[in-house]
Amino acid sequence: MENEITGPVEHSVSVHKPRKRTFKIIRVIFVILMLLILLAGIWIGIAWMQKVPSRSAIPSDYSVFMHTDSAYKTFDHLLDLQVTDLILSSPGVRGAKFALIGLKNSKMREKKLFRKITSRKTDLAFYSDENGLFNYIAVIDMGPYAALTRLSPLYLTHVHNDAVKDIEYVKEEGLSYFRIQNDGAFCYFKPYKNLVIASGSKDLFVKSMEMVKQGSDTQYEEEKDSSDDSSLKIEVKPHVLFRALTGRNIITQEIDGMLDDSVPAYISLDVDDSKINVDMKLPIDFNRESHFSNLIARKSTVPSFGSKLSSDVTSCTLLNMANLSELKDAMFPLFPKSDSLETLWSGAQKVCRVLLGMTLDDILFKWSGQEIAVLGVKGCEQTVFAVEVADENERDRVFKKMSSSLFVKNEASVTRYGAKLNHLMLPSLVDKLLSVFKISLPSPYYFVQDGFIYLSQSPEALSKLYVSEGAGSEDEESTWDKMEGLSDQPSSISVYYDLAQKTPFFLKGNNSFAQALSLYGNGRCSIAFDSEGMNINLYACK
Repeated sequence: MENEITGPVEHSVSVHKPRKRTFKIIRVIFVILMLLILLAGIWIGIAWMQKVPSRSAIPSDYSVFMHTDSAYKTFDHLLDLQVTDLILSSPGVRGAKFALIGLKNSKMREKKLFRKITSRKTDLAFYSDENGLFNYIAVIDMGPYAALTRLSPLYLTHVHNDAVKDIEYVKEEGLSYFRIQNDGAFCYFKPYKNLVIASGSKDLFVKSMEMVKQGSDTQYEEEKDSSDDSSLKIEVKPHVLFRALTGRNIITQEIDGMLDDSVPAYISLDVDDSKINVDMKLPIDFNRESHFSNLIARKSTVPSFGSKLSSDVTSCTLLNMANLSELKDAMFPLFPKSDSLETLWSGAQKVCRVLLGMTLDDILFKWSGQEIAVLGVKGCEQTVFAVEVADENERDRVFKKMSSSLFVKNEASVTRYGAKLNHLMLPSLVDKLLSVFKISLPSPYYFVQDGFIYLSQSPEALSKLYVSEGAGSEDEESTWDKMEGLSDQPSSISVYYDLAQKTPFFLKGNNSFAQALSLYGNGRCSIAFDSEGMNINLYACK
């Protein structure tokens, strides 16, 4: 009877013992998992709290600084552009070339995790040395991914992937970092707290690491999130940017002297293989003495001449900042005394007063406005000059008085489109005076139309611009119709060009900027002034 009772009890104990062991194992695994999750949470919290501003890792003596809210969205499409290939072929960017080409050809660009990690706030600064070569510092704020990147010394060198197969981890006294070598070039990088810092220069990299480790009392303003993750904010030293764009001459030197280097210049960029649009804002110190102070202090207005560019115009330089008298007063002091401009002007004044009964002030200033254009015309070597007529009655009086002298041929030559061109003979002293400004008009033809007077040595060039009612080529699509914002933007100086016909002065250099713009056929450069400084817009399209 006892055996019958105890038998089932022993069987029940044998069944529950494995279950208890299973529950114990599950509890241990659960506790371990909870501990791992807790440790991971603590580590993520530590990584999240130990943050430093990315600007604290960037030496301030940079030439160009860039910021974007998403490195991937901003730079991924730029890597595949033709203009990027051209810039990377320049010897001056060798330090950054390796990193960019490596990234461009990397299969990691296709990985979702790579896109996610690189869609972070990124700062990029370029530095030039005494030889004109550029190198860079790149700083990525990893945010919540910092917990992963800070552990990279434990796993990165063991990853079997073609994109990272050449990475080595280097330990030196006081510093450890990753290094990649390819074709004689190096890339150094290291995760530090919430940042990943990289450079193609060992010296720059070490300097950056020392700065960020030592910290600084400098208060860095946190970059505000942009509504467009792909937008690129670029800061440049004003003098560096202006000189790269314009070169050096007596006029640009005068404007250069008014730039305020205590405030950075800002650039925004929109580029693809069909067009490029660059907006630049340069600060000006209006308190500095300059012959151009009064002209630059004026707020720019919308020129009317931009809408008059026809399909026969191959290039145009347009001034809309001062009338001829004000330009004379601003520019004469800039020329060397050896040019004796004042002597030439005084002599021309006397000749005009004796022979024409008028002074140069009467002939040039009293009727003219502030829009002045220099035009290139298709198929013609001679330049066309256009001057706004502010007072047509005064202009008509002056020209009629000149026509009564011996220095005007009283004849009208009729060419195609019914253009009636008057022919004017200028005194030699006046022509010599104009030649100082590289203007040759000893005996110009001219006509007046739509508030402007057009002058040129070539009657053929003028006839192509002359449009009579019901004639001409006004229905033909103009090259300039493809230009955005051609005639509705304020501008003091504008340059329009068609590379198929003529190369403008600022694209004749051998720098990367000029080469990049040369990939696009038609372009416009406009300069405007407001109370904050100078605004430059460059637009080019194919």
